[in-house]
Amino acid sequence: YTIQFTYLKSAYAYLEGIYQDGTLIDGFRPDSFEYSITLPYGTTQLPTFTYQTGKDGQIIEIDTITVNDNKTTYIITVTAPDEETACTYTLDVNIALCDNALLANILINGQALQDFQAEFMDYQITYPVGTAESDFATPEDITATPQDPNASVIVSQNDADIIIQVIAQDGQHTAIYTIAQSILLSSNNR
Repeated sequence: YTIQFTYLKSAYAYLEGIYQDGTLIDGFRPDSFEYSITLPYGTTQLPTFTYQTGKDGQIIEIDTITVNDNKTTYIITVTAPDEETACTYTLDVNIALCDNALLANILINGQALQDFQAEFMDYQITYPVGTAESDFATPEDITATPQDPNASVIVSQNDADIIIQVIAQDGQHTAIYTIAQSILLSSNNR
């Protein structure tokens, strides 16, 4: 008689932990496979991810996919010691977009808007008596420079008012500046 023993290798393909710069990622569970991590705006260096295996003999592969400047995806494939069972963990790492929707300056025909302050949204330009409304500034006369170069600026007109809408890079934060234009009323009561 010959007795043959077959050792079954483990089918356990879970990790015990995934660590971001040495700290267990928020909400990690071995049986949860998708994670979204948001880094602060301005982050220039991605974190280092490490892992703790769930069983000796697991085979770990990490692939990094750079989607764009603000998003990188890490795919961690864990193959169990049986070399058949596998699990895949996906870490979507996003760098937060800028939420600054303020202007650095407003120029009208190349001249700085008097008393401009980024946090102040409403301005008034009063033209002297005798000015025609056709002499008022138009959107084409306006140069509005955002504090964040990734913000979008839309200049429009509503009647005599110039409307400057600034949309932050994150697409969620906005600021609206208004330049009201009018003609000084005559003090001539004759």
